[in-house]
Amino acid sequence: MMSIISKNNLLIINMKHLKRFNEELSPRIYNIASRKLDKMGMPKRAKALKDWSNIQQTRQNMADWKQNIEELKEFGTFRFTIKSEDGRELITDDFYLNIDFDDFAFEDQTLFEKSKNETNPEGPGLLGDDFETTLYLMTGLVPTNEETVRKCEEVLPDPDNLSNGFYWANCILISIEIKNDKVILGEPKFDSYDPSVSGVPLVADRRSAVKLKNLIKSIFLNEVNYPSGRTDVKSIHDLLENSILNKCRFSGDYGFELKEIANLMQKTHISQFPGYIE
Repeated sequence: MMSIISKNNLLIINMKHLKRFNEELSPRIYNIASRKLDKMGMPKRAKALKDWSNIQQTRQNMADWKQNIEELKEFGTFRFTIKSEDGRELITDDFYLNIDFDDFAFEDQTLFEKSKNETNPEGPGLLGDDFETTLYLMTGLVPTNEETVRKCEEVLPDPDNLSNGFYWANCILISIEIKNDKVILGEPKFDSYDPSVSGVPLVADRRSAVKLKNLIKSIFLNEVNYPSGRTDVKSIHDLLENSILNKCRFSGDYGFELKEIANLMQKTHISQFPGYIE
């Protein structure tokens, strides 16, 4: 029987009684222990632990996937075609849509861009400074059933990419320029997350393009209770509001409202959505 104790004495993995020891440890912890075993010259035990880590990760991914279905099914399905980097169609199917906003990244980027401008004699990043930042919305595709999960596992470049219960799809980018204390929004742009991981996801039909446009607009108008994917904030609208308007002071400093982004989406033609051709 061999035990491994990490340097900080927080990780104890008992190889003989591994499954009975604690099946709730995260896959990341098992991977750390596996690497330690490998460095200690025990490749077979390292592989066994790595295999168990993969099993645990799959279980977690499937549990997250089922939870995503419950949270997102009320918003309906969206039809997407996923192609390879060389243009081959890999799969066309219906998915639920996960939309994610990284408030920490937005706040870090915005405060950094503010700090670069030192034209204001009262200090950088204050009223009177011009700067640019970018709002990112990440989308993920949630298979509607196990058959679609199986298809994705067979055809996607990285079949183990069902992390957090969805496949990363597209990034929606909206540039934000502050000029003369006014907020100027750029035209939305759509990029694939990573073709080498998730392929190239494309909106497959007009219905889905219209639904996607209306959903994003409704989120910024607070017309739908779309989940944030977080435990500390219930809706993604509240997350956007707190980050953009409050923490980054777009409301107090510039009189900006989220409905301006909704108005921008209303003006955006669906032909600009990835893959859709009217």
